[in-house]
Amino acid sequence: MNKPKRLEKGDTIALVNPAGLPPLRFRHFIPLMKQYLEKEGFFVKLYLAEETATAERLGNVFTEAWLDSEVQAVFPICGSSVIFEVLPCLYSDLLKQKKVIFCGSSVLSSLSIWLSQHAQVVTFFGPHIPFIHSCAPQRENEFTVQSFWDMIMWKKGKANNMSSVHERHNFFSVNDSNTQDIKIKNLYLRPDLIKDKQKRVALFFSLTEKVVSGKTFCITMECLLSMARLGLLPSVTNSIIFTETMDWNLEQIKNTFEELSRLDAFHGANAVFITAFTERTDRKELDFPELRDPAKVKILCSSISERIQLPVLYGFPMGHGSYKLTLPQNISCSINPEDGSVYLLERPVA
Repeated sequence: MNKPKRLEKGDTIALVNPAGLPPLRFRHFIPLMKQYLEKEGFFVKLYLAEETATAERLGNVFTEAWLDSEVQAVFPICGSSVIFEVLPCLYSDLLKQKKVIFCGSSVLSSLSIWLSQHAQVVTFFGPHIPFIHSCAPQRENEFTVQSFWDMIMWKKGKANNMSSVHERHNFFSVNDSNTQDIKIKNLYLRPDLIKDKQKRVALFFSLTEKVVSGKTFCITMECLLSMARLGLLPSVTNSIIFTETMDWNLEQIKNTFEELSRLDAFHGANAVFITAFTERTDRKELDFPELRDPAKVKILCSSISERIQLPVLYGFPMGHGSYKLTLPQNISCSINPEDGSVYLLERPVA
């Protein structure tokens, strides 16, 4: 697996829209994203396909950004289900020519895992620039932002602006940039130490007592299902599948795992780490209170483990929850079943 060079200040980042442009009401944030990245010390290029762009055109513009000799990282400005039309239009032989940092989550976790497998380069599952830049109306917390930059720049981060000792103890940071392996701590081992109760979305538990090992394979359950249905899902052999949901009830989750099992989506995988069953936290009342019931969640996970015949673990700060760590794709790792820590056994960047 090829590894991109770690991002450094002075590098050039391309902002791209492989799944189309965002709604009109959000487009005025695009220059603010550019300004933010420039203030952080990067050069920025815009590779944005027009609103009427076909899937083929979106794929071509994305590829142009990827192959630009000055570009070291490609970050998307938004995501949509259009990406499933774009994936078949991408040419892996072209993308293999260059090692570039790419980070995508939510629906763009499909692109992140596709690039990892087909372009044979380590990519990342993590937050998007629209929620990281300093003028974002729903900006990610400092735990998430700092962990993102520390991962792709493989550097030691600052915890000064984090709101609690628990966050400062568990955010991702690289103390020695020469290190080849690293422990990623699990904030959800002790969610009771999270000050805001609304953000206590998961409690870690493991249904296996053994250490599980494999390659990271990070994707939302919605994308996992869509790619399996469309025949686009890459091989999960020897992988630990990190997955999560947003605004799905327990019955819907159970039915989805049953369909994924029928589609043989877990064939060859070593384990499944469900990072959380989450819902939007900007509503006055929870629509899915059962997602916060550890007993019900554990019963469901037990039935999932039995159905797919794989070890299942639950609870890790990644995905749609308030706390989002950035994880590399296709990197050897192991998981400690006692505390939910993820050990990267190799560095993701050169």
